Order: sequence, then structure tokens, then C-alpha cells
Amino acid sequence: MSLEDLAARMRANMSVPEKLLWEAIKIWPFKPQVVIGRRIADFWDRGALLDVEVDGATWHDEGEDVDRDEELAAFGVLTQRFSYRDVTPLGIQGVLNRLHRLCGERRIEIAARHPEYADRIVADLKRREEGLPRIIYPSPVESIPLGTRESTPFDIDRAARHGIT
Repeated sequence: MSLEDLAARMRANMSVPEKLLWEAIKIWPFKPQVVIGRRIADFWDRGALLDVEVDGATWHDEGEDVDRDEELAAFGVLTQRFSYRDVTPLGIQGVLNRLHRLCGERRIEIAARHPEYADRIVADLKRREEGLPRIIYPSPVESIPLGTRESTPFDIDRAARHGIT
């Protein structure tokens, strides 16, 4: 079974916390269960290079999580993990607040490094704050080098070879 087939199966069979989070963020620029290189992101925001993971009750392999996160970080991808205990009807607002802040920070980071995208990013953030749909622009990932918070350079050619872009 290919990763794309597995991702499609995972989209069709989301856990309860994943469904809850997806219902809350599907108007944001996230896509569920997306193949990124050799990995599948629970929720992927390509423009912010943000992978959001909902770790379930049966997942305990922290070593594999670290390896996975480091592999994606080499491409400039930031992984934000939430426990299934956080993604509940009572806890979802805290998760959404964190994601909103993190998406904004990542876009501001892109704007700071690449002023040619600053106006688009600021306009998109204002629209989001006003509850309006976002304007779809080509992702900065397609044409500019990015990095992580630690300033790891984003190599677009290397990322493309691994299916990240």
C-alpha cells in the first residue's frame, strides 16, 4: 500500500479527536492526512510549513516522534503535537488558540525574511481575525527559501525530491 493510499484511508477513518479538530480548522488553510516526504501529517498547512499532530492514547513511541520531527525540521517544517486529551470539546479552544497564534507567527516569520510576501500575509491575517475567508495565494514555499525558527535553511530542490512541496 502506498503512502497516498494509507493517507486516504486515514482521512476516511479519523479518530474522534482528529474529527473534532478537523471540524474546527477546515476553513483554515489546513489539509488532513497529507503525505510529506516519507511521513503523513495529521493536518498540514503548506504556507506555514506547519504539521499538526494529534497523538492518540495508544501511541507511545516518543523516539520515533523525535526522529520524525527532526526529519521534517530538516526541510523547515515545524511539528506541533497535541495529546488526544487536549482535543476534546472542553479543550479545543485552547488548541485553536495555540494554532491561531502559531500560524500567525510562522507567517510573520516568512514575511520578515521575505518582504515581497509581507502585504499578502498581513492581509490574510486581518481577514482571518475578521472571520472572513482567506485569500488564496501561491505558497511562498513554491518560490522562496524558508527555514525553521532555528534558521535551518529550506532547500526547495531537496524538499521537492522528497515530496515536501
